[in-house]
Amino acid sequence: MTNEQAAPSIDDRLRAALEATSDYVFLLDRDLRVDFVNRRTEELNGVEPHHYEGLLLWEAWPSSGAEPVRRTVEEARQTGRTVRLLHNHGADGGLDRWLEIDVSPMPDGVAVIFRDITQRWLEQDLLRATAESVQGMVAYLDKDLVYRFCNGRYEKLFGVPVERIVGTFIGDFVGPETFARANPHLQRALGGEVVRYESWMTYPQAGRRYMRGTSSPRKGPDGRVKGIFAQVLDDIERRLAEELRREQDEKLRQNQESLSLTMKAGKMG
Repeated sequence: MTNEQAAPSIDDRLRAALEATSDYVFLLDRDLRVDFVNRRTEELNGVEPHHYEGLLLWEAWPSSGAEPVRRTVEEARQTGRTVRLLHNHGADGGLDRWLEIDVSPMPDGVAVIFRDITQRWLEQDLLRATAESVQGMVAYLDKDLVYRFCNGRYEKLFGVPVERIVGTFIGDFVGPETFARANPHLQRALGGEVVRYESWMTYPQAGRRYMRGTSSPRKGPDGRVKGIFAQVLDDIERRLAEELRREQDEKLRQNQESLSLTMKAGKMG
């Protein structure tokens, strides 16, 4: 028996690997017709894989995602690199499933790999919903102190769209004065400490505010700090009320002292 007879061919091993993966795989030939589909794809539309063979991908998968996939395939072929697309499969009447689609050019065709990222997407939705339901501002900054996430309360206070805040270095957004006040707390959080603080802060967009905040480190599997979760509450109304109450108490105390001195002077007279 020769080595070729004893061992499976590369095509056999590739096919076995594609059948074993948890992704949904379509291989297209040079004419962009389906040449191979793994069995996992039946979960998407309830269609057996052999029914796809010989069809154009957008014929095999007629849905709202067909045209974006076609454009992505053309882009991948023109650029010679992998192009990624996101698609919600639930829009086609199927399961509410988010798919991450990678289209990669090959010498004899194109590989289209669908990956189910529904769990990740739902977790992100849950994070966004939770972040929007809290009273204060919630943000995540990476280890370089660049905003990677912030909730809608940032836009409400500062009047700046969230999309413009994300990707911005915190010092550039809050201004040098406030950054100088906040940075010591942030550095302690980057050092692995949960830091709570309250202070007057002056912002270019919102003026002088009294902020109460908590900065918590986010650690990776290796135990190293990857970034900071920041929760900040604009507490200026409570602070101003407290200051007003202290001023009133001080005035009352002074008036009482003045009245007491006047009464003593009257008795002595």
